[in-house]
Amino acid sequence: MRAFAVWLLAAACGGSAAPTPSAPVKGIDVGDLDRSADPCTDFYQFAVGGWNAAHPIPAAQPKWSRRTEARERERRQLRGVLEDLARRSNWPAGSREQMLGDFYASCVAPPPGLAPLTPLLAELAAAEAPRVMVRLAELAIPAPLAAIGAMDLHTPARFITNIVVGDFDRDRYATTDARAAYRDRIAHALGSDGIADGVVELEARFAAKALPSAAANDPAATDHPMTLAQLKELAPHVAWSDLLDPSAAINVAEPGFVQEVDRALADTPPNIWRAYAAWRVIEPVQTFRHRIRW
Repeated sequence: MRAFAVWLLAAACGGSAAPTPSAPVKGIDVGDLDRSADPCTDFYQFAVGGWNAAHPIPAAQPKWSRRTEARERERRQLRGVLEDLARRSNWPAGSREQMLGDFYASCVAPPPGLAPLTPLLAELAAAEAPRVMVRLAELAIPAPLAAIGAMDLHTPARFITNIVVGDFDRDRYATTDARAAYRDRIAHALGSDGIADGVVELEARFAAKALPSAAANDPAATDHPMTLAQLKELAPHVAWSDLLDPSAAINVAEPGFVQEVDRALADTPPNIWRAYAAWRVIEPVQTFRHRIRW
């Protein structure tokens, strides 16, 4: 990292350490630089402004960089290799090609759609909001909370239950366009614009209440030991007894977030909670070519 910064500072001062035309290009691409930017004022813009200007963020992506571009390119290449393997049926039995091709084909041809999830979705569609939360926890889906094992900061030899914020991507709500795109994905999957609006509002409400990343990663800011009785008093609408052992040692990373979830259980219509749970189940596997009705 230090060498990288020194190189860029040298470039900013007019140094000419570019490789000869016959030498392979390695390290930093000078085309990534924005020489119109003052590196002493905005070093980030100077370092990558050229690349950012030439590579706008694709509509389907929340962010874009050389790393994410390379990852997507590698995924497309890998998919092409696997599709080629899956097309052939005359690979030698037991060969790597046959096993890889069969494994890939078993997941994509024919696409199973939502059929495997039908019993679970039916269960969620009939559940009350507190039970919805419990069921997501049983499935290890971190929404909107997660209970994970963690080391006790005060007694490192002891393992405790840590109640933490679930999986929320703030980028989904950062701009009007990003929020609208995310809402459209949910509407397409759940088959209802109104339900999608409610799910997005619920998720945005949770994301807004979560601590910023720096505070969330600060052990002192997330150290709140509690008993089960105290946790029930903090958030009485959550079915804690169905989630936690009565003798469990507990820490609540973000009490304010837990209280917001509790308020949402009390004031958000049950059908929105059910749709939210269905979306969190569907999202990782949904191809968005199938629709369900609520």
